[in-house]
Amino acid sequence: MFGWSRSNFDEFPKVYMRFKAKDCESDDLVEYRIQDLPENRYDDALNFMFHDQYLREEPFAKGHEIKDDPLAMEDFTEYYTAMINEKMSLVCFKEGSDEIVALNILFGMDVKYEMAAPVKSEAIKKIQLIIKDVMTTSAPFEPTDDEFVVEAMGLSVARKYRKRGIAVKMLESRILLMKHAGLNRTSTIFTALGSQIAAKKAGYTEYCEITYDELMAKGHKFKHLTEKSVKTLGYQIQRK
Repeated sequence: MFGWSRSNFDEFPKVYMRFKAKDCESDDLVEYRIQDLPENRYDDALNFMFHDQYLREEPFAKGHEIKDDPLAMEDFTEYYTAMINEKMSLVCFKEGSDEIVALNILFGMDVKYEMAAPVKSEAIKKIQLIIKDVMTTSAPFEPTDDEFVVEAMGLSVARKYRKRGIAVKMLESRILLMKHAGLNRTSTIFTALGSQIAAKKAGYTEYCEITYDELMAKGHKFKHLTEKSVKTLGYQIQRK
Protein backbone atom coordinates (compact mmCIF):
# COMPACT_ATOMS: atom_id res chain seq x y z
CA MET A 1 0.00 0.00 0.00
CA PHE A 2 2.81 2.41 0.85
CA GLY A 3 5.11 1.56 -2.05
CA TRP A 4 7.35 -0.93 -0.20
CA SER A 5 6.82 -4.60 0.55
CA ARG A 6 8.44 -6.92 3.05
CA SER A 7 8.39 -9.75 0.51
CA ASN A 8 12.09 -9.17 -0.20
CA PHE A 9 13.05 -10.86 3.08
CA ASP A 10 11.23 -13.84 4.45
CA GLU A 11 12.04 -14.52 8.13
CA PHE A 12 8.79 -13.73 9.91
CA PRO A 13 8.13 -13.30 12.74
CA LYS A 14 11.71 -12.53 13.72
CA VAL A 15 12.97 -11.81 17.25
CA TYR A 16 15.20 -8.72 17.28
CA MET A 17 16.09 -8.33 20.94
CA ARG A 18 15.95 -10.05 24.30
CA PHE A 19 16.61 -8.13 27.49
CA LYS A 20 15.98 -8.26 31.22
CA ALA A 21 14.00 -5.71 33.19
CA LYS A 22 11.83 -5.62 36.28
CA ASP A 23 8.61 -7.57 36.32
CA CYS A 24 5.36 -5.63 36.54
CA GLU A 25 4.45 -7.14 39.90
CA SER A 26 7.83 -7.19 41.67
CA ASP A 27 11.43 -6.03 41.47
CA ASP A 28 12.48 -9.42 40.11
CA LEU A 29 14.27 -9.31 36.76
CA VAL A 30 12.47 -11.17 34.00
CA GLU A 31 13.24 -11.63 30.32
CA TYR A 32 11.42 -9.74 27.60
CA ARG A 33 11.65 -10.13 23.84
CA ILE A 34 10.89 -7.75 20.98
CA GLN A 35 9.81 -9.28 17.70
CA ASP A 36 7.68 -8.82 14.61
CA LEU A 37 4.00 -8.61 15.44
CA PRO A 38 2.58 -12.05 14.50
CA GLU A 39 -0.37 -12.12 12.14
CA ASN A 40 -2.55 -13.90 14.68
CA ARG A 41 -2.18 -10.91 17.05
CA TYR A 42 -3.24 -8.17 14.63
CA ASP A 43 -6.69 -7.76 16.20
CA ASP A 44 -5.15 -7.70 19.68
CA ALA A 45 -2.74 -5.00 18.52
CA LEU A 46 -5.58 -2.82 17.24
CA ASN A 47 -7.41 -3.28 20.53
CA PHE A 48 -4.24 -2.37 22.46
CA MET A 49 -3.81 0.85 20.48
CA PHE A 50 -7.44 1.92 20.30
CA HIS A 51 -9.17 0.73 23.44
CA ASP A 52 -6.54 0.11 26.08
CA GLN A 53 -4.66 3.40 26.18
CA TYR A 54 -3.03 4.93 23.09
CA LEU A 55 -5.95 7.01 21.84
CA ARG A 56 -6.66 8.16 25.39
CA GLU A 57 -3.10 9.42 25.88
CA GLU A 58 -1.49 10.47 22.59
CA PRO A 59 -1.78 14.30 22.42
CA PHE A 60 -3.04 14.57 18.83
CA ALA A 61 -5.68 11.86 19.34
CA LYS A 62 -6.63 12.99 22.85
CA GLY A 63 -6.64 16.61 21.76
CA HIS A 64 -9.24 15.87 19.10
CA GLU A 65 -11.21 13.34 21.18
CA ILE A 66 -10.78 10.63 18.56
CA LYS A 67 -11.94 7.93 20.96
CA ASP A 68 -15.41 9.50 21.10
CA ASP A 69 -15.73 10.14 17.35
CA PRO A 70 -17.23 7.15 15.47
CA LEU A 71 -16.11 8.41 12.06
CA ALA A 72 -12.58 9.03 13.33
CA MET A 73 -12.45 5.55 14.84
CA GLU A 74 -13.58 4.13 11.51
CA ASP A 75 -10.81 6.04 9.71
CA PHE A 76 -8.21 5.01 12.28
CA THR A 77 -9.22 1.35 12.14
CA GLU A 78 -8.96 1.26 8.35
CA TYR A 79 -5.63 3.07 8.26
CA TYR A 80 -3.97 1.19 11.13
CA THR A 81 -5.12 -2.14 9.71
CA ALA A 82 -3.37 -1.26 6.45
CA MET A 83 -0.17 -0.34 8.31
CA ILE A 84 -0.16 -3.49 10.45
CA ASN A 85 -0.69 -5.62 7.34
CA GLU A 86 2.69 -4.39 6.07
CA LYS A 87 4.34 -6.82 8.57
CA MET A 88 6.77 -4.24 9.96
CA SER A 89 5.25 -3.52 13.38
CA LEU A 90 7.11 -4.53 16.53
CA VAL A 91 5.70 -6.02 19.71
CA CYS A 92 7.22 -6.71 23.12
CA PHE A 93 6.27 -9.78 25.15
CA LYS A 94 7.37 -10.98 28.56
CA GLU A 95 8.75 -14.51 28.28
CA GLY A 96 6.10 -17.03 29.23
CA SER A 97 3.25 -14.63 28.55
CA ASP A 98 1.28 -13.64 25.46
CA GLU A 99 0.24 -10.28 26.95
CA ILE A 100 1.24 -7.29 24.81
CA VAL A 101 3.76 -5.27 26.81
CA ALA A 102 4.52 -2.65 24.14
CA LEU A 103 3.75 -1.98 20.51
CA ASN A 104 5.23 0.18 17.75
CA ILE A 105 3.24 0.48 14.53
CA LEU A 106 5.72 0.66 11.63
CA PHE A 107 5.66 0.40 7.86
CA GLY A 108 8.08 0.76 4.96
CA MET A 109 7.30 3.59 2.57
CA ASP A 110 8.50 4.91 -0.76
CA VAL A 111 9.89 8.42 -0.16
CA LYS A 112 7.79 9.66 -3.10
CA TYR A 113 4.58 8.21 -1.67
CA GLU A 114 2.04 10.80 -0.53
CA MET A 115 -0.08 9.67 2.39
CA ALA A 116 -3.32 11.22 1.21
CA ALA A 117 -5.88 8.49 1.81
CA PRO A 118 -9.42 9.91 1.91
CA VAL A 119 -10.88 10.20 5.40
CA LYS A 120 -14.43 10.74 6.62
CA SER A 121 -13.75 12.45 9.93
CA GLU A 122 -13.14 16.17 10.28
CA ALA A 123 -10.98 15.43 13.34
CA ILE A 124 -8.63 13.23 11.30
CA LYS A 125 -8.44 15.90 8.60
CA LYS A 126 -7.36 18.39 11.27
CA ILE A 127 -4.67 16.01 12.54
CA GLN A 128 -3.40 15.53 8.97
CA LEU A 129 -3.00 19.30 8.65
CA ILE A 130 -1.07 19.43 11.93
CA ILE A 131 1.27 16.67 10.74
CA LYS A 132 1.79 18.51 7.46
CA ASP A 133 2.69 21.70 9.35
CA VAL A 134 5.16 19.83 11.56
CA MET A 135 6.79 18.09 8.60
CA THR A 136 7.26 21.32 6.65
CA THR A 137 9.32 22.73 9.54
CA SER A 138 11.58 19.67 9.62
CA ALA A 139 14.21 18.61 7.11
CA PRO A 140 15.57 15.31 8.44
CA PHE A 141 18.51 13.51 6.85
CA GLU A 142 21.16 14.49 4.42
CA PRO A 143 20.23 13.91 0.76
CA THR A 144 20.78 10.26 -0.18
CA ASP A 145 19.84 7.81 -2.90
CA ASP A 146 17.53 5.93 -0.53
CA GLU A 147 14.15 5.26 -2.09
CA PHE A 148 12.44 3.86 1.00
CA VAL A 149 12.12 4.78 4.68
CA VAL A 150 10.59 3.28 7.80
CA GLU A 151 7.68 5.35 9.08
CA ALA A 152 5.91 5.02 12.43
CA MET A 153 2.41 5.75 13.63
CA GLY A 154 2.26 5.01 17.32
CA LEU A 155 4.52 3.75 20.13
CA SER A 156 2.85 2.63 23.33
CA VAL A 157 3.92 0.74 26.46
CA ALA A 158 1.29 -0.80 28.74
CA ARG A 159 0.98 1.31 31.87
CA LYS A 160 2.02 -1.39 34.32
CA TYR A 161 5.24 -2.00 32.36
CA ARG A 162 6.39 1.60 32.21
CA LYS A 163 9.55 3.04 33.82
CA ARG A 164 11.51 -0.06 32.81
CA GLY A 165 13.23 1.33 29.72
CA ILE A 166 11.03 -0.72 27.40
CA ALA A 167 10.27 2.20 25.06
CA VAL A 168 14.02 2.66 24.54
CA LYS A 169 14.41 -1.04 23.71
CA MET A 170 11.53 -0.81 21.24
CA LEU A 171 13.19 2.09 19.44
CA GLU A 172 16.55 0.32 19.41
CA SER A 173 14.82 -2.74 17.95
CA ARG A 174 13.44 -0.59 15.15
CA ILE A 175 17.04 0.03 14.07
CA LEU A 176 17.70 -3.73 14.08
CA LEU A 177 14.58 -4.23 11.96
CA MET A 178 15.83 -1.60 9.52
CA LYS A 179 19.16 -3.37 9.18
CA HIS A 180 17.40 -6.68 8.62
CA ALA A 181 15.13 -5.15 5.98
CA GLY A 182 17.91 -3.23 4.22
CA LEU A 183 16.31 0.14 4.97
CA ASN A 184 18.54 2.98 6.12
CA ARG A 185 16.28 5.74 7.43
CA THR A 186 13.46 6.32 9.84
CA SER A 187 11.84 9.43 11.25
CA THR A 188 8.93 9.96 13.58
CA ILE A 189 6.90 12.83 14.97
CA PHE A 190 7.09 12.26 18.73
CA THR A 191 4.21 14.12 20.34
CA ALA A 192 4.92 13.54 24.04
CA LEU A 193 7.92 14.09 26.31
CA GLY A 194 8.26 10.46 27.40
CA SER A 195 8.71 9.13 23.87
CA GLN A 196 11.01 12.03 22.97
CA ILE A 197 13.31 11.15 25.88
CA ALA A 198 13.23 7.46 24.92
CA ALA A 199 14.17 8.27 21.33
CA LYS A 200 17.17 10.32 22.43
CA LYS A 201 18.31 7.48 24.71
CA ALA A 202 17.99 5.07 21.79
CA GLY A 203 20.40 7.19 19.75
CA TYR A 204 17.93 9.03 17.53
CA THR A 205 18.79 12.52 16.27
CA GLU A 206 16.49 15.47 16.90
CA TYR A 207 15.67 17.33 13.69
CA CYS A 208 12.90 19.68 14.70
CA GLU A 209 10.94 20.98 17.67
CA ILE A 210 7.75 22.99 17.52
CA THR A 211 5.74 23.89 20.60
CA TYR A 212 2.05 23.30 20.95
CA ASP A 213 1.70 27.04 21.53
CA GLU A 214 3.27 27.62 18.10
CA LEU A 215 0.90 25.11 16.53
CA MET A 216 -2.08 26.78 18.16
CA ALA A 217 -0.83 30.15 16.90
CA LYS A 218 -1.12 28.65 13.40
CA GLY A 219 -4.79 27.95 14.07
CA HIS A 220 -4.62 24.34 15.28
CA LYS A 221 -6.66 23.45 18.34
CA PHE A 222 -6.05 20.87 21.09
CA LYS A 223 -8.18 19.82 24.03
CA HIS A 224 -6.82 18.32 27.27
CA LEU A 225 -3.29 19.47 26.42
CA THR A 226 -0.55 18.67 28.94
CA GLU A 227 2.53 18.45 26.71
CA LYS A 228 4.91 21.26 25.77
CA SER A 229 6.15 20.44 22.27
CA VAL A 230 6.32 18.10 19.30
CA LYS A 231 9.68 16.82 18.09
CA THR A 232 10.77 15.05 14.94
CA LEU A 233 13.54 12.55 15.64
CA GLY A 234 15.11 10.03 13.32
CA TYR A 235 17.88 7.56 12.74
CA GLN A 236 20.03 7.07 9.67
CA ILE A 237 22.18 3.99 9.16
CA GLN A 238 25.52 4.70 7.55
CA ARG A 239 26.32 1.66 5.43
CA LYS A 240 29.80 1.03 4.07
